Amino acid sequence: VSAEIDKASMFLDEHTRFVTQRIGKLEQLTPLRQAELLPVVVAGRQKEVVLEAVAACLHSAIIQLHQHHCQQHANGKTVSIGLIRMANIDPLVAVAQCLMQLAPPGG
Repeated sequence: VSAEIDKASMFLDEHTRFVTQRIGKLEQLTPLRQAELLPVVVAGRQKEVVLEAVAACLHSAIIQLHQHHCQQHANGKTVSIGLIRMANIDPLVAVAQCLMQLAPPGG
């Protein structure tokens, strides 16, 4: 949609109309993906403390989401697939190394 606008008030009216219409269309759609931002509680500012806190938070979420979304095979084993997205490679690798040190729950 395009419009020729020469006044701020006209822009505001047109923008409000567009946003209202877009929200209406988005509310009719079924989401294809879900995401969650997790709060991380950190007891310090040292790099290792922060990495361990992030890893602990993710570890807990991984277990919870696996229990909620896993599928069971006929042989009794369960599987789930998830994705953790981080913006930077170096912290991602460091957090992944911390996660590898945490023991998974039994079974």
